[in-house]
Amino acid sequence: MPLEVRQELAEIEFGPAQGLTVGELRAMGYDFPWALGPDGRSRAPEGAERFEELFARAHGLLEALRPLGGRTACVTHGGLTRAVLASALQIPLTSFWRLRLPNVSSQVLACDGTSYTLVAIGLAPEEVRRRAEDPSLLGRDTTENIAEGSVK
Repeated sequence: MPLEVRQELAEIEFGPAQGLTVGELRAMGYDFPWALGPDGRSRAPEGAERFEELFARAHGLLEALRPLGGRTACVTHGGLTRAVLASALQIPLTSFWRLRLPNVSSQVLACDGTSYTLVAIGLAPEEVRRRAEDPSLLGRDTTENIAEGSVK
């Protein structure tokens, strides 16, 4: 299958906050997730990506993917994944970071050409494999008994 590297799939840019602990970030007068200022805009350190910019990037990615047919897999990090889900589902900036996503998990969105629907969230790699092998499992709760390979 063809592979394409897309810059818009990169993780949120932390700029000067990259590699800092939360304590070090707070000592600089910032917090993460970035706090929202009185104007409702995220307060990121100079040179770091604000959440509004992350949302715009996620929205642009979804617009680029919208006309594609078949299945498309995107591999990225948690920050961008949250922004993509928020953009697709119209989750506001004030609450998108509350989406809890396990590391190395997959989310499945379906698009009818107009809007996106969340089909699955937080899937383990084993579950993704099962659903790829049997597309009828999309939209069904099959998270029990993965080890046994059975579906209730």
